[in-house]
Amino acid sequence: MFTSRQLIRSIALKELRKKTGYSYVNCRKAINEFGLNNLNEAVKWLKEMAAKEGWEKAAKLSGRPTKQGVVSVLVENNKAAIVEVNCETDFVSRNENFKQLVSLKCIYCSAASDRAFSYMDSLRTSENCKSIKELIIEAISKLGENISISKAQVLIAQPNVQLFSYAHPREGTEAVFMGKYVSVVGLKRTPNITFPTETLGEQLCQHIIGMRQAFMLNPSQTVHEYVTNHGASIVDFYRFEMNENDNGEVTDS
Repeated sequence: MFTSRQLIRSIALKELRKKTGYSYVNCRKAINEFGLNNLNEAVKWLKEMAAKEGWEKAAKLSGRPTKQGVVSVLVENNKAAIVEVNCETDFVSRNENFKQLVSLKCIYCSAASDRAFSYMDSLRTSENCKSIKELIIEAISKLGENISISKAQVLIAQPNVQLFSYAHPREGTEAVFMGKYVSVVGLKRTPNITFPTETLGEQLCQHIIGMRQAFMLNPSQTVHEYVTNHGASIVDFYRFEMNENDNGEVTDS
């Protein structure tokens, strides 16, 4: 049977683990160091230790190949931020901590698009936020794998163009889509057309990812005919695949 103190300790350990995401071993060390009544100090200590150990771990893992991961896209008004983040294993690429890191990077990239920057690792959304480099170090410390950014760019459309995006297989959050493939399409629309622009944009993005297949909604019809019949025109489109280089070639994973 647990004593009341053991039960309180167990609850505190679970709370600390849930709050920080660090291992039970390290959370136990923090509780041993600061006691059950100083969890805020324990959290602070864990973050400091994670930062210190993370830099050391990142240096050790920096030479290891990162062939897994996801491509992500975030559309905000007339901007689309595309970021590819890579790790060593598919297991880590499906981890919620990794996905949270990818989401933050996309948000950082989008937020920085209205100002010049020369070094992406130093990007942050405000003076008080952590930089992308610091976020990567934290993730490496938690996940134990090398993590790298292989693609980061922002597409900016004219004010009269609407941007839409899609990812396959679809993962991520409501705002940031993630997958092995992402696509972006820019549309202009004729007024007084009732067919929903959001539906048309999503259908075209799905088709762009498939690319070489017959038009999925009607094989006897071209994409141009379908778009024109719905009072729209495609201004531009983009398709991104994980591990794709600047020449459009996909490296071995």
